Amino acid sequence: VRDRERTGRILFWSAAAVASIFVSVFFLLPIVAERMTPLIPLSVERRLGNAVDNQVRLVFGDKVCSHPAGAAALETLVRRLKSTTDLEIEPEVAVLESSIPNAIALPGGKIYLFEALLDRARSVDEIAAVLAHEMGHVAHRDGLRVLIQSSGASYLLGLLFGDVMGGGTIVVVSQYLIESAYTREVETAADDYAGRTMLALGRSPGPLGQLLKRIEGKNGKIPAFLSTHPLTEERLKALEKLVPAQPGPPLLTEEEWRSLKEICKTT
Repeated sequence: VRDRERTGRILFWSAAAVASIFVSVFFLLPIVAERMTPLIPLSVERRLGNAVDNQVRLVFGDKVCSHPAGAAALETLVRRLKSTTDLEIEPEVAVLESSIPNAIALPGGKIYLFEALLDRARSVDEIAAVLAHEMGHVAHRDGLRVLIQSSGASYLLGLLFGDVMGGGTIVVVSQYLIESAYTREVETAADDYAGRTMLALGRSPGPLGQLLKRIEGKNGKIPAFLSTHPLTEERLKALEKLVPAQPGPPLLTEEEWRSLKEICKTT
């Protein structure tokens, strides 16, 4: 009887420990990350961003597209987007040679536009809206917030699983769990930022929704961009409703747009 009671207590407290860890991951860590993010100096965020950048380059390759005419067009586009607001963190945008249609914003201001997403764009406004959206993530320090959450979750899940799972696997699992928990809220805020940016330039942010809808679910698969930037009817409708009162000039000339599309060409 005593052995059964002892076993029952062990099982009870083990289950309680597991439950407490998952409560911490899903409920407490987001609150902690939200409170900590504004307190972390930008210089520290940049150093953390450099570490994340190294990992991104290891995963996706270190091939940054730099055809001179395309790089000049990208610089022009980014400069016009940045002119609409004063950013506390200076965004640094680059095109990464990759067959994965994606765009990501890292802690510290680094933004990567993947070649495959650029290839699928039909207008400069589509890419401008994507970049404005990622700048919204930079302005809101979303990358740092996710990093704090994923680091804390990695530690807690490491305590739970010990050495059964590798540290890298724990990071991936915790990252996925956290991002899927609050992505809609974060994406809506980034959409709002993109909307204000595009409207300030006299351009509609609607092309962002058009690009996402066009690449959604091709061949029955969810593209990388939509896996981290899920498309909803609410987002589409909100973006399409935003129309500038006075249309502004094109963000790039036709020649500049062609150059940007060919930024990854080496010849």
